[in-house]
Amino acid sequence: MGHNTETSEFACGFILLRGDRTLLLRHAEGHWAPPKGRVEPGETEIEAAHRELAEETGLTGVRIIDGFRHETSYFKRRDGEEIPKRVLFFLAESSSGNVQLSDEHTASVWLAWDVALDRATHAGTREALAAAREFVRQL
Repeated sequence: MGHNTETSEFACGFILLRGDRTLLLRHAEGHWAPPKGRVEPGETEIEAAHRELAEETGLTGVRIIDGFRHETSYFKRRDGEEIPKRVLFFLAESSSGNVQLSDEHTASVWLAWDVALDRATHAGTREALAAAREFVRQL
């Protein structure tokens, strides 16, 4: 009866840049993070990241910045159990800042790196943002 038998989750998303700012979304549950979501059967990692970006923000046609992949892992609570979740982030640039939120999110904001690092809720998200900032500085 609705019992989910998956024992882990794998999600992909983008750390999205527009100029010197990066996008964070506030999830309905209250946490701030870049756009991301579960990989569906038959999808590649990058396809999942593009789909989730379009679903969560309405943004499409972003330019991928080659060479950046950052994976973070943590435990999340689902159906009263702690399950492992892995999130793989890619880096991309958007020419548009016109975000159209899905029902999953309550706010979006383009922030300077330091502000985004302070706003991001989870340590793994802050780690991914810091890695992306360092990667961009090396370009």
